[in-house]
Amino acid sequence: MRKIYLLVIFYLISSTGYCQPMLSKHEMMEDMDSLEAVILHYDFLLPLMEERTNSSFKNKFTSLKQEISSISTTFDFTNLVRRGLNILNDGHTGITNKSSIKWFVDNSYLNSVGNVSLRDTLYADYYNTLITDSIFRECKSGIRAVYIDGKYYVARPFSDQGVPIKIGEEIKRIDDRDIHSFVGENYDQMFFLMWDNNHKRWYSDFFMLAMPLLHKPVFTLTIGDRDVIINSAVIADNLEKEKYQAPSSPKVMLLDDDMLYIYMPMMMNKQWYMNEIRKTYTADVKKIIIDIRNNSGGDDSVWADILSALIDKPFTYRYYVGMFYDAKLKDAISSFGDVKTDNNRMTVSQERIISPDSNSVHFAGKIFILQDKYTYSAASALVSAARQDKDRFTVIGEKSALISGYTFPPVLFKLKNSGIVFRLAFSGDITGGEQNKYMDKIDVEMQNDISTYLEKLYQYDRLSNDYLLQRDKLIQYVKSQ
Repeated sequence: MRKIYLLVIFYLISSTGYCQPMLSKHEMMEDMDSLEAVILHYDFLLPLMEERTNSSFKNKFTSLKQEISSISTTFDFTNLVRRGLNILNDGHTGITNKSSIKWFVDNSYLNSVGNVSLRDTLYADYYNTLITDSIFRECKSGIRAVYIDGKYYVARPFSDQGVPIKIGEEIKRIDDRDIHSFVGENYDQMFFLMWDNNHKRWYSDFFMLAMPLLHKPVFTLTIGDRDVIINSAVIADNLEKEKYQAPSSPKVMLLDDDMLYIYMPMMMNKQWYMNEIRKTYTADVKKIIIDIRNNSGGDDSVWADILSALIDKPFTYRYYVGMFYDAKLKDAISSFGDVKTDNNRMTVSQERIISPDSNSVHFAGKIFILQDKYTYSAASALVSAARQDKDRFTVIGEKSALISGYTFPPVLFKLKNSGIVFRLAFSGDITGGEQNKYMDKIDVEMQNDISTYLEKLYQYDRLSNDYLLQRDKLIQYVKSQ
């Protein structure tokens, strides 16, 4: 009978959502102090982030902790933790979910560094989706914006009191405030936060999702010369969604018979790529294009094995990663190369060689890698390696919006009182030295523009042969080389 009773309780918790008793102010402060201590101990990229963005983590975190006195809900405290992680501006860092905890505990060579166990999976999904589920329930207008080259633009057409608001119109102000100042002052609340290193400012394509958190569910946008009132809870009139989405399926094909084009939206499914390359490649191929625009990462072995299937001779590059010293961390990564310590700093380095596999197509020409500001993680690791051999590789496109390069996966930690589990990046690629310390440099920079961005959403299939050859500026550049 007791077992049945416990099963019923577990079912009710699982099906209705977890609701933890509210923490005391002391417990909240303990968790935030613990979060701050873990970040300062492990986050190797924190000083670089502060330098790049001209911000102070300590000052910002202190101001966040001062908000504890007014917090009265689990939602608000979870959001406070999210904001504390958000200011690190790292794509590998954030509140995490049940499946990532399970994988970390069962499989990660870093599991001895973190402090999580399988029992911490019970409420992880609740915390992980608590903020976003609430926000998406409140933000129903459907309006989209995009930030390109220092400006915000309307990315979905709609109507305001019968007047059409067109795509590509500039968004200048929020509630009579300059939009850049507004986003900058509230950057910790933003979703998908990015840094524009050219214009030296924070930005978010999804700034409208943060408006309910800022107690502004209804707000005014100045679009062009018109003030438009946006009600987050009401879908915009005559809203038109994109005709074409960013493609999520991989593709391998010939362009003009002499260029092999490989589109990689994720670093996954390496065997599929290798099979398609061998079926598609011909002796007429003079150039190879690896398109990793919008690729946010995956498995490093994918790009390494794909290169093995392409190249005619070994490709050598250096893996060189920095982190703060920690005894458990040193033991965990000791098999990855030559480990050196210098006071509080630790580095791991190794020369790596990718050799042609037995079925390689033995391509001897130039390989062009296309990236954009969203390219990250394992995709950026490919860029880091490729830029070490400029005779064989050329990287073209936009700089990454995040500090990028070749790194270890994040470590998972749990906050004692709330039980919130979060991922924390701890390492940084230092192969670029002082000249490329943010690992965001590329060989040929080609900025995106609003016209090109919008035509790929509303006019053209961006992976069609005609579009790639006739309108894709990066591929046109490759053709000219």
